[in-house]
Amino acid sequence: MATTSSTPAHLEPSVLGTKEYWDKLYEKELSNHADNPRDEGTVWFDDSDAEAKIAGFLDEREQREQELQGEEEPERRGWRLDRSTASVLDLGCGNGSLLFTLRDEGWTGRLLGVDYSERSVELAKAVGRERRRRRRLGLGSDGEGEEGEGEDAGGAEGAAGPTREEKQQEEEINGKQDQDDEQEEADDEEAKVSFQVWDVLRGSISDLNPNSSPEFPGWDLVLDKGTFDAVSLSDEIDPATGRRVFEGYAGRVLALLREGGLFVVTSCNWTEAELKVWFEESTSSSTPRLRLAGRVEYPSFSFGGVKGQTISTLCFEKIGGK
Repeated sequence: MATTSSTPAHLEPSVLGTKEYWDKLYEKELSNHADNPRDEGTVWFDDSDAEAKIAGFLDEREQREQELQGEEEPERRGWRLDRSTASVLDLGCGNGSLLFTLRDEGWTGRLLGVDYSERSVELAKAVGRERRRRRRLGLGSDGEGEEGEGEDAGGAEGAAGPTREEKQQEEEINGKQDQDDEQEEADDEEAKVSFQVWDVLRGSISDLNPNSSPEFPGWDLVLDKGTFDAVSLSDEIDPATGRRVFEGYAGRVLALLREGGLFVVTSCNWTEAELKVWFEESTSSSTPRLRLAGRVEYPSFSFGGVKGQTISTLCFEKIGGK
């Protein structure tokens, strides 16, 4: 999509738009996690409670679709959002926190996080292993018993190390740990969050088949929490179009979604109006296309007579054919 007077001005390129930056960041967070397993790394937009609000939005969406079953628009007939079966793809997963949140909220379909940084994927897998270990020990974030796979998803700041009693308990099961992890992966592959290295702009779409069907059915739900922001800060030019690579992002999302599938994007660099341009208006002349389907409410502020939010989350749905 060419930049015109009606489209948002491009963001100035930044180091945050480079793979080198993210590899360095996650290398450090991997080291921190190895020293203190309670330190799961940075949770983006945690100060706005974004993950809980996104989960709440999806809860409401699921409930509304259940109530409307049989009365859906033709584009969505025969399919509805169902946490027990929905396939969920997180683009730019970071430490995996958003997917762990959804798993804790009862989303038991296939959950896959992808990132072009190998270090990010290593961190997300390490966090998942530690959460499973603590679950087997019956430990929550404060050392008390807790049900479920996840505990706190807090970042590095203020993270406390394990107590002496916890260390003793962990040491007692260390010999059995690897065997338990292998058995869990063999017996419960679909019931855990998984992660893999994949480049959202260059990776083969067929590499992310959500199930074992020979044809690519597309994902039920695709998530983006800050990844479009980072891509928008890259100065890389697409040689095929002569435009900055982030302008092709909406097309990649369309290719990943099934018809009627949902795309939920969260940004601190773009306003709601700008996100609507980049995802709805940029695909309006294509078939299929993305259509605005909802928004997440955040606390607002007023400055100079203008009301706004520090971050924005919009939901789009894929309509108009495969």
